[in-house]
Amino acid sequence: MSSRIPGVGDVARLERAWKRVARETGGRFGRTGFGGSPVMEIPMGKTHALFDLRGSDFGAFTRARVPFHSAEGFSFGLSDEGRVASFFKSLGFVQNIVIGHEAFD
Repeated sequence: MSSRIPGVGDVARLERAWKRVARETGGRFGRTGFGGSPVMEIPMGKTHALFDLRGSDFGAFTRARVPFHSAEGFSFGLSDEGRVASFFKSLGFVQNIVIGHEAFD
């Protein structure tokens, strides 16, 4: 059963596509416990990638998470720079890394 997600016009269409990808890759499709947003888990060798959909009054985005382990405690994340990210950047909590690829930077 599809629910309304702010910033997503056709949740049922998105769910059908994610279910198909999950089925074709041997993954799983489901819903999060909080808010019931779509979530898809795709196997990747010995680990997995987790995709979920986040919506707000500012729009919607897909979040992708893959386990990353570092003995030194290093971590990183990728995201579009919106209002929240800009705010944390202004406080020094996040840092941009420019790699010279216009579409990515």
